[in-house]
Formats: sequence, structure tokens, C-alpha cells
Amino acid sequence: VMWLRQEQHTSNITETPFNETTADANFVQIELRSLAGTYDSAASAFRVPLATTASTGANKGIWRILRDDNTNAVFDAATENAFELLTGVGGTVAPGDKMSPGTLFSIATSDTPIGGSAALYIDSSGATSDYELVAPNKGPTFLYTGTPIPAGQVAPDLDLQHSAHTARFVLASGTPGDFLSKNPSPYQPLAGVSTTSIALQRRLNPYRPQLPIGQNPYVTVDEFSGVTRRELKFQGDSTLMPPLPAVASQSDASMRLGYTAPFNAPLYPLASQERRQPLNANAIVDGTSAIGPSPHWNTFSLNNQNVPAGGAFNLFQPHFDRDFSSTIDLFHVFINGPAALTASVVPSRRALYTGATKTFPVTFGQAVALQTEDRDGSGGVPSAAEDLNGDGVLYSNHFHRLLSLVEVPTRTHRQLGNPLQVNRIPGKINLNNVRDRHVYAALIDDREAITTEEDTNRNGIIDAGEKLNGSSDDVLGLADATGDTGRDWWKSFLESRDRLDPVTQLPLPITGYSLPFRDSANAAATTRYSYANTGTPTIGDSSPTVPSIDHTIMRRLPASSSAVGRGLFDLATEAEFDGTSPTIDPVIRQRLLSKIYANTTTRSNCFVVFATIGMFECVELPNGAVRIGGQMDVDKDGTPDAHRAIFIIDRSEALEAYDQGSGTFDWKKLIKARQRIN
Repeated sequence: VMWLRQEQHTSNITETPFNETTADANFVQIELRSLAGTYDSAASAFRVPLATTASTGANKGIWRILRDDNTNAVFDAATENAFELLTGVGGTVAPGDKMSPGTLFSIATSDTPIGGSAALYIDSSGATSDYELVAPNKGPTFLYTGTPIPAGQVAPDLDLQHSAHTARFVLASGTPGDFLSKNPSPYQPLAGVSTTSIALQRRLNPYRPQLPIGQNPYVTVDEFSGVTRRELKFQGDSTLMPPLPAVASQSDASMRLGYTAPFNAPLYPLASQERRQPLNANAIVDGTSAIGPSPHWNTFSLNNQNVPAGGAFNLFQPHFDRDFSSTIDLFHVFINGPAALTASVVPSRRALYTGATKTFPVTFGQAVALQTEDRDGSGGVPSAAEDLNGDGVLYSNHFHRLLSLVEVPTRTHRQLGNPLQVNRIPGKINLNNVRDRHVYAALIDDREAITTEEDTNRNGIIDAGEKLNGSSDDVLGLADATGDTGRDWWKSFLESRDRLDPVTQLPLPITGYSLPFRDSANAAATTRYSYANTGTPTIGDSSPTVPSIDHTIMRRLPASSSAVGRGLFDLATEAEFDGTSPTIDPVIRQRLLSKIYANTTTRSNCFVVFATIGMFECVELPNGAVRIGGQMDVDKDGTPDAHRAIFIIDRSEALEAYDQGSGTFDWKKLIKARQRIN
């Protein structure tokens, strides 16, 4: 977007083709970029139509451009203006109005037309017989020589002042130049206003533009905020700081437009305001150098300059062309309205656990991770945005419990045979029963995340350089395959679940400090051993409390492995996860969690049962009661007799153990393995 103004002056400036003595001259240009589209069978391509054959008049368009001065994403007709895009002459949609992905569409409007056009022409070449096109930036072949600009030489894709484009749009109020004016009549330029916003709106149902606005309203799908008025100031102005020198010649005008000394005042560059990426409304920057075939700093009709390294965009909104494969897919659903989408993509990548990044969630996944209404992390009195019910209390959130109400169906019904005879869901591993790193590695099953190489030199010995967790002990782990030396997947898993025993300083199960995995419906919080405690835990340690989400599979890495709150299964380094511009998209970062969530459980049908049988003396009393005495020594070896055994029981076999015909129950079928110890 670019908004340029030439103020009214006491004398006419020869470098401009309009008369400065009559009024201010405002020029606004807007450029759209198509990211995707619907399939156009006639063109065998995906394209975004800017209008349909039904878009023939007011309130019948698909798209609308709104001058949103108060940035409320609503058309306030009393003070703002807007225009709809229509089909054009003959009710047909021009080929250029069907935008393929990546194509650009420039729009120009002005309250001071030049040769019947809203494009900006300035005489900067030194010749007084013509004026060169400044914006859009299409080079020296576009000239204005004092005659009306022919239809074949209209520079913008849509010119709100040219007669050839009159049927391609309709203004909500006034005549074409009044897009920059306030309602009601008489229309005047935006007096006292130096900033505004431009909103892109689309009909709620783009396929039914003929419906009344009340039934099919416009909704804001994007907004370019902070559009700042830039001053041409060809006559010079001593009131500006620093003051601009007077433009005394066409050469001076060229240097002013090219932002070169002495006309390169840093406060007033004549550059377009542009995004680094289409889906990054948070990063608005100016053009930084001359681009294209001219010395001008605007990029209309050209690609933006300040794109990421390599020229490729890395921000995207996930649209799955498949069914949900995991409940975690819900994490990537934005919870803001469409008007805030382009301002939400970058924040959706940030951590919510630490520092200034602990702000309002923009995706369902961030809302799940946020365990308190204290969204800004102040810990004090709630702000108005936090205290939605106005009672002055910051409450805890347990949004992760919602995940226990939904699931992705299993695919067992697709197998051969009768699915009704399948008594269990196959392939799920109980995270609390994983005691071998090879099982854990098989669960992760991703060599882009972990490496399991051990005896790399095949000498039969695990040498120091082959210890996968990089420690000095003999406990092998699962090293991070990306080279993150501070992360050992197996060690982090054990410390997260079993915690460190205060005596041995080893991750031992079934201790008072363990934090076993619980179902997503868990709402309990514990104060026994927090993630903040990276040293030796002490009995009764009760500060701070471990959030309820950290009892689930969505828990964070221990603080010894992550200081910024990465998830246990997050595929990202510390630098990729933290900071104001994280580089890993949540879809990629949580890819492993998405897979594991569907393949794990906290419930089990298999149990290890230890049984001890002892023989005791007893006597039956006259009233029938039995009194137990001491333990017996049957073999007279001086030691009380007892028999011990271990059993592995699978209770899912209960249906197989019961015989409906005979009504008998063979309990032995539940025992998968047994071993007598003595």
C-alpha cells in the first residue's frame, strides 16, 4: 500500500501535471497477491475470481476494499468509504480478473486524476513535454503528455479514475475520487487524518453474490493497518524535521523520487509499505532501494523486496486435504476471526510458557497449552482482556480436557474379517509401561528425530564417542538426530515420567516423585516435584505446582533439557522454538506428537502380577470363626514356608475365556506367561 499527498500550494509546481493551487492531491495505491484459489475447469488451473457474472452492481460483488479509518473491520458508512469489484462491460469477467496463485493485482485511486487516470506521473527526466509514471512502477514506457491516457496504456490493473474501468467497480458513496473522502456530502479529503487501514472483505458465501447483504454479508479476511500518508513536498517545507529542500528542477524531482541526497529525509521516504510475506501482517516495512526499471522505491506491479532469504515464503495456513489423522490436528485451528488471520500466523509459532511471548493464544493448541487466564504472565491484577467476567480473579484453565471428548476412529474396520470379533485396539503402547529405549525408539520411529546407532565402529564395545546421550556414564540413550546436544530423547522421557529419586539421583519408577502419564481428561495438579526443580528434590517440595497438562502426553520437557518450555515431543531446538520469530511451523513441530498421540494410551489390559502364597496355622472356634496363627514350617527346615510366582495377565482375553455353550470360564487363558520363583 502507498498513500502520497501533495499539499495545496500558492504557486503551481511544474514537475507535476496537476494544479497545486486548487486543492491537496491524494494518491493511494493497493496491491493484492493471490495465494491459492478454486479450480477453474475452463482454464484447468486454480484461480481466484474477483467477480462473477452476477456481480453487476452495488451489493452484488464478491470482494470489497474498505478504507477502515478506525480499524474495527466494519464499514462505518458515516465516516468511511468502500468499493466493490464488478464484472465490467458486457457482464463478463476479464481474464486478468481471475488471479492465479502468485499473481499481483494493482489498484489505484486518486482525488486528482492525471489524464483521466489515478496513476501518479511526475516529470523527473528533465523534459517538460512529458511526465513519467511513478506508481505503479512499470518503467519509462508509460508517459503522460497532456492528453487523456488511452485505455491501452492504463498502468494499474484497476484504475478508479479511468473511464475504461468505470464498470469494473462501484463506490459505496460519492464519485470515484471520493474513496479518500469522508461522508456525507460535500466530500472532502481526509482532513487531519494521516494514517488509515485498508481492509479486504469477501462475501460470506462467494458463490451467491446476488443475495442481499443482510443474508450474505461482507466479512473482513485481511487488513493492512498503519497505512501512513507520505508527503511529496515538491515545493519544500521548512516545518518538517529534518526540513526538506525545495525541488527546483526535474533533476531534483528525480532525486526526491529516488530517495537520494539531499532529498532522502529519513522521515518521509516515498516508498511503498509492504509485508515481508503475505501472511505476516506483523512485519510492515518500507521499500529499501530502487527496484525494477526505475529509481523509484515502490514495488507496485513488482514482487516485494523485503522477503525472507532465498525469496521463498515460509508462512502458511494449514489446509489438510485429508481426514484428521490425529486429535492433535485440532491444535492448528485458528481461534481468531478471519480478519486477524494474517496477524496470527507468526504468533501461532511462539511459545506461551515464557516471558513476553506468553500472550493471547491464537490457535486451539495454544489455548490448550495456556493453563491460566494470566495471559500476559504478569501474575498480578488481571487486565480487562483477561478478566472476561469482571470478577477480578485469574482462574486456571484445563482446556486439554476437551481432547478426551473427541477421537479419531481406528482403522480396524478396514481389515479383513469381522471387526466385531476384534476385542482390543491394536498397536497402542502404554507410555507408563515403556522400560526399554528400543521400544521408545520404535514408538518414535523417525530417524529425522533420533539416532539409534551404537557400536558404529563394530568393535563390540560401546566406546566413549558412541554413548548416544553424550554423558560419562554407561546408560545409553537416544541422541537427537539434528545435532541438538542438549537433548537425549530417552533420558528426557525417563526424567519427565519417573523423575529423579532424591537418594540415588536416578530416574526410578514408582517413587514419591514420579509423574506418570495420565489421560487428557486429567485435571489434577501436583506440588510434589516441579519442572522448575532441576537439582536434588527434597521431601515435601511443594513449589511451584506442576500444571495439569504436564500430567498428560502434552507435557513439557524437563527444565534440564529445555528452559523455554518445549514439549516433550516437539521437533524443534531451543532457538527454533523461542524468540519473536520462530522458524518452525506448529504443524511440523508437533508432527511427532500427532503420530504418538494416536498410538499410545495410559490404560492397559496387561498386568504383571506378583503372587506370594504362605501357609499359616489356624483353628476353628465353636462359633464357626477361624483364628489365624503363625506361619507354618511344613518341611521342618527352620524357615517358614512360602511360594512366590510372577504372572503376566491379559484381561482382554476374558471374552475368549468364557464358553457360552458350557457356561464355564477358563481363567488360564488370561495368563500369557508365568514363572514360579520358589
